[in-house]
Amino acid sequence: MKLTHLLAPLLLATAAAFAQGPLAPSGAPAPTMKSLDQIFTEASAASAKAEKRTPISALPFAITQPGSYYLTGNLTMTTAAAGIEISAVGSVTLDLNGFTLHGGGIGTTGLHLTSNTPLSVRNGNILGWTGYAIGDSVAASTVLSELTLDSAYGVVLGNDCTVQKCTIKQTVSFGAALTAVIGLVVSDCHISTAANGYGILATTADIRHCTVTELSAVSGGIGIGLGSRSSITDTQVRGYGTGIQVSADGHLERVTVTGLETGVSMGNGSSISNCSILAGSPTGSSITVGGNSVVKSTSIAGSVGAPGIRSTGINVRVSDCATTTSSPGISLGGGSIVTGCTVAESSGVGTGILVGAGSVVRDCTIARFSVGIDAGADSQILDCIGTNQALHGIAIALRSTVRGNTVTLSGTSGIFAPGQKNRIEGNHLDLSDSPSGTYGIFLGPNNMVIRNSIQGAFIPIVDVSGPASGPGIAPLQNPATSTNPNANLSY
Repeated sequence: MKLTHLLAPLLLATAAAFAQGPLAPSGAPAPTMKSLDQIFTEASAASAKAEKRTPISALPFAITQPGSYYLTGNLTMTTAAAGIEISAVGSVTLDLNGFTLHGGGIGTTGLHLTSNTPLSVRNGNILGWTGYAIGDSVAASTVLSELTLDSAYGVVLGNDCTVQKCTIKQTVSFGAALTAVIGLVVSDCHISTAANGYGILATTADIRHCTVTELSAVSGGIGIGLGSRSSITDTQVRGYGTGIQVSADGHLERVTVTGLETGVSMGNGSSISNCSILAGSPTGSSITVGGNSVVKSTSIAGSVGAPGIRSTGINVRVSDCATTTSSPGISLGGGSIVTGCTVAESSGVGTGILVGAGSVVRDCTIARFSVGIDAGADSQILDCIGTNQALHGIAIALRSTVRGNTVTLSGTSGIFAPGQKNRIEGNHLDLSDSPSGTYGIFLGPNNMVIRNSIQGAFIPIVDVSGPASGPGIAPLQNPATSTNPNANLSY
């Protein structure tokens, strides 16, 4: 018998056992999932509950508990008191929600902290207060972001605070727009002050991408005043008596300063690079640095009688800088090095580059001063170009080396070396169009003078007692007939 014949009755019986006929529904179909509106409503409620956001709808208001708070609308103060008093122990977040907290010209402080509360304030305006917009100096670990703050005395904070994307304006003279202690970080802010005030005042700070402006153009105040180990980058400072003042070990990079008296003043161990300083008066300077500092790739436009770059100590390095309308252009203490700089004046007064004992000046160009380069004892002047100095192209003291320089159009002498034990070698002096009576090289006793070329001098080489000669001075010969490889050539 075939297998299919045996299975057929079994399959028919099984089908009959499960057959039930048509089933009638018990009721209309109903939804089994939540709508999007329900989901959003429940999520918003859960978020608000989790944040414990507390609304602020009237002033004055006291925050005594940590948590999250927000403004419900624009609020104006009507009494001479703080708008929001914060005494909570624990973190507080305040969202201004795009609204304004206004002092009404009578409120004292917009946000007043009386405890060391980590505070975060964002997104709105705090305006019209007779005291601080935000203060007290106990406000440690505060974060301010996306705010406009305009009050009599600006903002005062404590340690380790951050201010970002804010506009801060201080309206009372001798105040400060932003005051803090240690560890201030300021970025992408616009800060302005009234006369004789500070833009930013802090013990230590890192300031980036900011603009700091003195609004009244009065010769006073300090744009940014910081303590040691502070840095300022990609920032503009305009209109202050002193643009930037930083203590020891400060750092400036890509900073532009327009000041009325002093552009930048920094202590020992500081560095300035890729900056532009348009400042300086006879009572100030464009840049002043302490000892062991570095200034590089910086341009300076000052004023006659005001140093372009000046040091108050020794061992300063200045490289690839340019100064105009400053005298002296560069003035440094002993042991300093100046390389690749261009120093120019227009009135024929002062000194282009003035350095103390044991310094090096190399590959520099100096024009239109009284003295081009003036160096103390034991210095080296190498491969420089000087032109149109009213008195001396290069002046040295003693035990110095002057080699490979080109000097043109000096009024009294190309190289002035009244001391002794100097080495003057391989320089070219073109004095053809200089005033009559100009000396090529003016010497004291006991110097070495070899392989110099001198054109158009009244007397090519002279010492204090008359025409120069001696064992240290190579013979002065005509280039066409000279046979001595060390001869000085006059033509």
